[in-house]
Amino acid sequence: MQLSGSARLIGTADDDAVAGRGRGRGRLLRWWPPKGFHAVVDQQQKTAPAPPPGAGPPTTYRTIVEVLTKGAGGRNQSDERYVILIKEGTYEETFNITGNNIVLVGEGIGKTIITGNKSNKTGTDTVASATVGVVGDGFVAYNLTIQNTAGPENRQAVALRSKSNKSFVYKCRIEGNEDTLYAENGLQLYMETEIAGTVDFVFGNARAVFHKCSLLVRVPPHGKHNVITAQSCNNTSLDTGFVFQGCHVAADEGHAEKLKGVDTFLGRPHKDFSQVVFMGCDLGDVVNSTGWVPWKKYEVIENVTRTVTYIEFRNYGPGAASDTRRRVNWPGVQVLTEARGGVAVAEKYTADRFIGANRWVPAGIPYERGLPPPPPPPAN
Repeated sequence: MQLSGSARLIGTADDDAVAGRGRGRGRLLRWWPPKGFHAVVDQQQKTAPAPPPGAGPPTTYRTIVEVLTKGAGGRNQSDERYVILIKEGTYEETFNITGNNIVLVGEGIGKTIITGNKSNKTGTDTVASATVGVVGDGFVAYNLTIQNTAGPENRQAVALRSKSNKSFVYKCRIEGNEDTLYAENGLQLYMETEIAGTVDFVFGNARAVFHKCSLLVRVPPHGKHNVITAQSCNNTSLDTGFVFQGCHVAADEGHAEKLKGVDTFLGRPHKDFSQVVFMGCDLGDVVNSTGWVPWKKYEVIENVTRTVTYIEFRNYGPGAASDTRRRVNWPGVQVLTEARGGVAVAEKYTADRFIGANRWVPAGIPYERGLPPPPPPPAN
């Protein structure tokens, strides 16, 4: 989808019948793509684009904080979406979104950039370090970059913190180093999004699906190892977790050479019942053959090896395990195949079953509803 001259989003028809999904799921699901904008953020204060039908002329603001305070203020209980177009530019702002159903639409990854540099090393706790923090439900981000530029030596430094239930992030880049994305709580969907970082760069206790995303590994501080996920489930019900389907794991641009000799793991247990699934993913050669690692690299806690749920199914690429002998020998780690009941287990983690996506994701969002296809045959 691209922005046209009339500032309307052009893309898939927003019609459940055309999409072939979920008749009778309610009018709130029939709004994507947005037909216009309630407000515009433009550093150059150019003419505002067309508003949604019946919404009146949109107001143009110079900063995102200003539009959230003045334009979208008082929306904590609102069921109506408030769509904000953020024009191309670099916005050096950190802010929290407290209202419900706030939609941020940019003009492209690397074009609309929201940036901050708060970190633990500068005296800010992890939650407060987020460049963008979201606690209102129904948050949407599309076609933009959110980054924290604190650097790998500055410890925890969050780019996006999302506590937003029924939220989705689509065609964005979330960029940082340690603790880049804090998927804190709630049902969340990430689609075709680049997430770049070093240590625990996807962490939290959300029930989240990552579909066709790129997990891009960067160079950590000297002597450190990288970990992609640190999921935080700490109860026996296993009601939260991260599912990566059809994703790509590789070195971030410009980092491949410096990552030689650096261990990168798929995940480690932030809490005892940590749950992470990789299925149908292309795992690059940055992934260590053991796959998973204890919270403290050389301190294996026997009980935790039994309570975690770490599943791999139909993955491929040089970092994928062909059999369990290449992975850590933990009872909670499962490298599944069709012959070992993999299909029945993996089906529980599809987007419709794991986060109920068919009940709340707009019809115009083309997520994969079923299992990933079998991996391609190895190249000769």
